[in-house]
Amino acid sequence: MIASTLFLRFIEPRRLPKSLGLVLIVGAVTSYLAMLPNGLVRNDYLHAAAYLALLLGFAIYPIRIFVNPVFCFLGARSYSLYLLHPPLIVFLFPVYPRIYALPVPDPVRFALSALLTLSLLIAASSLTYRFVEQPGMRLGKRVLAALALRRAPVAVPATDPVP
Repeated sequence: MIASTLFLRFIEPRRLPKSLGLVLIVGAVTSYLAMLPNGLVRNDYLHAAAYLALLLGFAIYPIRIFVNPVFCFLGARSYSLYLLHPPLIVFLFPVYPRIYALPVPDPVRFALSALLTLSLLIAASSLTYRFVEQPGMRLGKRVLAALALRRAPVAVPATDPVP
């Protein structure tokens, strides 16, 4: 939320130099490397600050490999992906042993399990995004617009002063 607020308030309206975005990205990656298990620093607040710098850096300087239509599609559905993945994995518990019983190497079994899980998860998330999230966002915008109209000052026509 902090990153989106900073972006919408201070970054989006202005065109900042791409070098600032690149500095934020490099700084975030360097910070993460310093915070690895054998790194120099261990602090959750620094993790959050590094992640914030990374998000802002990509907002200012989008690198095509990370900012592309596929990631934008998944990003729009990320809340549904987050909410649906635990129940879907529990639902697929009986299927995973069957996949792991196949006479193929473990990496192939894992890839098949991940492919099945991700394909069902993306399909289900797309449905909930389309039929739950988008209508909810439209409703929220209508409610906010109605509240803004209610709070707007009403113009009272001026009357001539009584002599």
